[in-house]
Amino acid sequence: MLEPAGYKTLPFFKQAEIIYDFTVEFVKLYVPYKSRTRDQMEQAARSGKQNIAEGYLFKSLKGRIKLVGVSRGSLEELLNDYLDYLRQNSLKLWDKDDPRAQKIRRLVYKNYKSYNDYIRKIAHVNLRIHT
Repeated sequence: MLEPAGYKTLPFFKQAEIIYDFTVEFVKLYVPYKSRTRDQMEQAARSGKQNIAEGYLFKSLKGRIKLVGVSRGSLEELLNDYLDYLRQNSLKLWDKDDPRAQKIRRLVYKNYKSYNDYIRKIAHVNLRIHT
């Protein structure tokens, strides 16, 4: 039997948790409070994280794989919400070779374990998202 909280050590759970925390902050700052989009984004991010935890508790491998798939679907939905936000606000999606994207990509390859690790690192970095 797997340890009940063992999923918290899984890299994809940690990433999903960071995505959830980032999304909650993002919608607070940029999406109107009573917007359906805000609720959708928060719920998709939460589902991405929570389905990993729920799936980990299944006894069968089939059940675990199914919920990881549900998690991935939720995160794909969230990605599309972010892309919609960029399009609707006339913001450009940075190319992977853009210097601003490179700064963020370098952070991802560090061994950060939480959203707060990222926030501390980028707090002093000017990313100029509107250019």
